[in-house]
Amino acid sequence: MVNYFVGDLPLFLTFNVEKGVQLTGAPSFFPFSLTYEQNTKLVSMLPDQDLARILSDAYAFGSEPSGYMAESGIGKCYAEDFAKFIENNITGGMLGKEVLEIGSGEGYLLKLLHDMGANCVGIDPNSQSVLETGSSSLSFINGFFPRDLVDKNQQFDAIVMYAVLEHLENPGSTLFEISKRLKKNGKLILSVPNCEPYLNFGDPSLLFHEHYHYFTKESLRRVLVVNGFDCEISSGGYGGTLYAIATQSPVEPKIPFETNSHNDVLEFLEKLNQLVARFTLKLNEWKNMGLNHIGIWVPNRIMNLLSLVDIPEGISIRFFDDNPLIQGLFLPGFQSKIESREDFYKNPTQVLIITSLSFGDEIRVSLGELENVEVVLLDELLQ
Repeated sequence: MVNYFVGDLPLFLTFNVEKGVQLTGAPSFFPFSLTYEQNTKLVSMLPDQDLARILSDAYAFGSEPSGYMAESGIGKCYAEDFAKFIENNITGGMLGKEVLEIGSGEGYLLKLLHDMGANCVGIDPNSQSVLETGSSSLSFINGFFPRDLVDKNQQFDAIVMYAVLEHLENPGSTLFEISKRLKKNGKLILSVPNCEPYLNFGDPSLLFHEHYHYFTKESLRRVLVVNGFDCEISSGGYGGTLYAIATQSPVEPKIPFETNSHNDVLEFLEKLNQLVARFTLKLNEWKNMGLNHIGIWVPNRIMNLLSLVDIPEGISIRFFDDNPLIQGLFLPGFQSKIESREDFYKNPTQVLIITSLSFGDEIRVSLGELENVEVVLLDELLQ
């Protein structure tokens, strides 16, 4: 397995209450290397035993960096879009269907499916994810799939995973266990982040130590096929996600072995180096123009790039985000707390970089006319 070293990147397990202090006791930075599997075209993080122990402790502690599947904020939009996708792809509707969610988190998606009439079981190692339901048709297991399932032989009409497959060092073993627990014609329905735009752009914001794999439509299809599933893959209706509907294949999987020498990781790293150089140059240009106060909107999208760039002396950087769940908190390795939209209006920066690929234009329009503030999207800035 070839090791392509990227650098020491922020170890993003959760947003922190104090600057420089991870809630889990983990270090703020950790080495990051990539690998590439030619046959599945899958870009992955190089496994590390010390990191695996840190991640295991973090999941048990209750680490949840993205806050995706929540009953408020942006997580509500992601959950409701995925729930609608599930409902539209279950033959005969959700009423009475047996559904298992692997990695159910706070349980919001599970409750949405239950409200559609499904009999739902959620399983998650997060000790803070206990779901108070009061319903016999909605239950939660604090543990790991499949080890901690109460009924080892129970089979399901649908098994659901949202933002889970990328966290698994060996997704094939989990997919094998899933196949044993699907009823005949049962469906695996999953979502993963769509990493293709980031890989094509050389954008390091896709790299998280908790994500072992960086899926594109093609690599997700190949991983599912080589593990015995027929699948249909589409783009999610909200944000940069991929949705997959998979059923057990009745025939042996057939994916031709790749004989070309193209390596997506080498191409990504070349573009990343160019990105770092362009961003460094732009920061120095702003400094020479007297624009020393830089604002970052959606800061977790740029923290990796910031950690790889030599920030010129005299440049101050502040972080902003509309998500109220993370305002007032800190990113690992950075001194600036995350401020609100109101904070920005009261005390704007000279330059504002909006980093979101999915919602950048929408955020820029929503900010309205800003006097004496240069507003740029990250992809425009670094073209």
